[in-house]
Amino acid sequence: MSQLTISGVVRQILTADPDLPADEVIKKALGRGLTASPKAIREAAYNARSDLRKAGKVGPVVTTGTAGKAAPAIARPQSVSSVVRSILAADLDQPADEVIKKARARGLTAPKEQVRKLTKNLRSEMKKAAHTAPAGGPAPVAAREVPIPLPPVAPADLAAVLATVTLVDRVVGACGGAESARQVAEAVRACGGVDGFLQHVELVAAIRGGGTAGCPA
Repeated sequence: MSQLTISGVVRQILTADPDLPADEVIKKALGRGLTASPKAIREAAYNARSDLRKAGKVGPVVTTGTAGKAAPAIARPQSVSSVVRSILAADLDQPADEVIKKARARGLTAPKEQVRKLTKNLRSEMKKAAHTAPAGGPAPVAAREVPIPLPPVAPADLAAVLATVTLVDRVVGACGGAESARQVAEAVRACGGVDGFLQHVELVAAIRGGGTAGCPA
C-alpha cells in the first residue's frame, strides 16, 4: 500500500485515541488489513500523533444534522491514559480489574487488555515518581528557613560571650533598635575597621560642633 494509505489508516486509529501506544496502533492497523511493515506504521503513527495534537483534532465533527440544521459537535473521546491515571491517583494499589470497572463507569470503551496493560505501566511510573520526587525536589520552606545553630561555646569562654552580648545589647538600645545598630556595623565595615570608623566619628563630631554622631562608641 502507498504511504498515503498508511497515514490514512493510522490517522483514523489515532483520532479515536491520540494516546494509544504505537504497538497497539500497529496491531489495529494490521487487523484492518494494512500490509505495511511495523516500522512504517510506527513512523506514520508518530507523525500522525504529532499532527493531530497540533491541530487539536481527535475525532470527526458533525456540522449539520439530517434536517440541515447545525448539529452539536461530537464530544472529544476520553484519553485512556488520563482516565487510568486519574483512577490510580486515588489508590495506586487497586487491582487492574477494579481500574477497568471504574474506567468503564466513566464511559471509557478501550479494550480491557489495553486498560490492564496501561494500568500496570502507569502504576509503576507513578510509584517510581513518588519515591524519587522528594529527593530531587526543592526543600520544604520550613527546612530552608531553619536558623543556623550557634557553635558550641566552651565554659571558659562563656563569660566573654555574655559580656559581648551585653555590650551589643547596650549598643542596640542606645542606637534605638537593631536596624540602626546594623547600620552602624555597616559603617564600621565600610571604614575598614573600628579605628577607621572612630576617626570618621571624630570628623563628623567636629563638623557637627562637638556633638555625638548618634550612637556611643
